[in-house]
Amino acid sequence: MNRFLPTLPDSSERLASLDIDPDKPLIICDADEVLIEFAKPLEAFLADHALTIDFRSFALVGNIRRVADRSVVEAEEVSALIDDFLGHVVDRPSAVPDCVDAIDHLRQQARVLVLTNIPHHLRQRREQALASIGLDLPVFSNSGEKGPMVAEIVRSHQAPVVFLDDMPSHHSSVAKHAQHVHRIHFVADNRLARLIAPADDCHIRTDLWTECVTHIKTHFLGNQS
Repeated sequence: MNRFLPTLPDSSERLASLDIDPDKPLIICDADEVLIEFAKPLEAFLADHALTIDFRSFALVGNIRRVADRSVVEAEEVSALIDDFLGHVVDRPSAVPDCVDAIDHLRQQARVLVLTNIPHHLRQRREQALASIGLDLPVFSNSGEKGPMVAEIVRSHQAPVVFLDDMPSHHSSVAKHAQHVHRIHFVADNRLARLIAPADDCHIRTDLWTECVTHIKTHFLGNQS
């Protein structure tokens, strides 16, 4: 969903330290509503603050309201709320259905990285929290569009690369900056998935990890030299 988070990207030095094999397939995966739940814990957090969210569009601003009078929470307050929410929930992630098994299966064939728009100071906590639920993956924090960071990650990569994200804007950004990357639009929460059509710049839309694994494996197989 749309968020407004002042973050800093990870450095090139961190990327270099991972020693990513350029000849091994690579999966670059978003976290919220791809690997872990976002909407459900956000609802619980808002309820504790006498707020609620209407899933009427794929956005936060305009949909968060005060329970007392149903007034809309304005953008600046939404931004602060989401920052507070992330700090509150980052250590207690819940994996989306079938995600852990799917990633375990895919890691037999590919390297998997997480690229998430989360405040930079929470990156290490998110990495540790994901590992605690069976998703022991390198995490990169990012700000704004993801295309430039994806382009940096795959700059010297020779093997096929797959990108998964729930936000259409990130698919457009990756299409602009790293056109050869295969883009999968994925939205785990059924309520959010119903609110948004497949991203214009994705190659495929699927909201189930069981389907996603099959598609990725087929894509990798079809790109073998």
